Amino acid sequence: MSYRFLNRAPWLRQPRFRFSLFAVLGFVVLALVATAVGLALASDTPEAVVSTPEATAPQTSEPALVQDPITAPSESALAVPTLTTAPELNTTSNDGASSARSQTTVAKQAQKPDAKSTTTVVARSQSASSSVTTPVAVSGSVSVSNPASVPEVGPSPQPEPSLPSSTKPSPEPTAPSTSATSAPPPASGWTGLPANGSFDYQIGGDYSLPPGTSIVSRDWFSGQAAGGAYSICYVNAFQTQPDGSGNRPDELSRWPSDLVLRSLGDDPNWDGEYLIDLSSDAKRVAAAQWVAQMIDQCAAKGFDAVEFDNLDSWTRLNSLPFGQSEALAYAKMITDYSHAKGLAAGQKNTAEIIAAGRHRQVGFDFAIAEQCGQYNECDVYVEGYGNALIIIEYDRSVFNRTCSQFGTTASVVLRDVLVRTPERNGYVYEGC
Repeated sequence: MSYRFLNRAPWLRQPRFRFSLFAVLGFVVLALVATAVGLALASDTPEAVVSTPEATAPQTSEPALVQDPITAPSESALAVPTLTTAPELNTTSNDGASSARSQTTVAKQAQKPDAKSTTTVVARSQSASSSVTTPVAVSGSVSVSNPASVPEVGPSPQPEPSLPSSTKPSPEPTAPSTSATSAPPPASGWTGLPANGSFDYQIGGDYSLPPGTSIVSRDWFSGQAAGGAYSICYVNAFQTQPDGSGNRPDELSRWPSDLVLRSLGDDPNWDGEYLIDLSSDAKRVAAAQWVAQMIDQCAAKGFDAVEFDNLDSWTRLNSLPFGQSEALAYAKMITDYSHAKGLAAGQKNTAEIIAAGRHRQVGFDFAIAEQCGQYNECDVYVEGYGNALIIIEYDRSVFNRTCSQFGTTASVVLRDVLVRTPERNGYVYEGC
């Protein structure tokens, strides 16, 4: 409203009238404003209170993966551990042919845990239609035992020794440090080989000891321990003896037939000597049990030690069903049994096992090396055994050379190949 309108209508300038007019106009304006506000509020209300079904409908999907409020271990802790052994050893004969080897399985036995060391965790796994609850027990500790493994060498004999029910080839050992100037210390319970003693090899038959002889080796069946000398008992543990009288348990016809590899033929150098099958745990155990009667006889006769001949039989023929590891596993069984009977055990030939320290793993106490001078192997045996070493040569020129090189360290003798007794033609003996 303009001032010009008031000037044209003087009656409007009357105070009371103007007050009444303005009051009416103000009321109208307020009514209009109130109406507008009410309409505006009425138009906003439906939008504020109406919601779609999606906004208010309850959820029907499965809940997310949830673990119990018990302290939840990591994912790796929920898995039950599987214990395995070291990788298999590949064994190869001297002509490069590989031999099969059985895998070692370590038996796992859980200890009985107490209440404080055991925690149970429940993990829930879900699928499209159901929920599965799986309890997983997490034990505080486990213990591992291997009843099938080859037993460790014991420092003292057992009163009633027994052979293990089974054995497995041992893993490759780490070569230990050895002394080239002294023999390994003998373990308690059996007597070690006299260092650099005068030796005679009498496995072909007993006879009087040459003057000054302090060490002698004689056959387990026909021989006797020599009074006043360190006596070694000869046992052909890895091959049969040729058939003879039929009274010897080590003869071909007396060995259990399933332990003799007849189909491969006999030893190329020794007629009638067939290799013993060492290809399985059961066969090694059976062979060791058969040889145990021979070791018992050695102990009963008063011998001080035993030598197991043809340790290297796996190198003699092709297509053998066993190799070095199986042969050494068997060697350890009969060596441990010998120790338990109070007998030292000697390695017979097989220089190749010394570099890897496997002679220590088996538990041999001394070595008898045939023709190491001829094949330039004597230094290997000296490195492995020091002066706990016997060297046998069958050629005089080689014997002379070996005596000059190793005579002050090892016991060196010259013998005829058939190790005859003095009354037989062809008998040869000389020592240095």
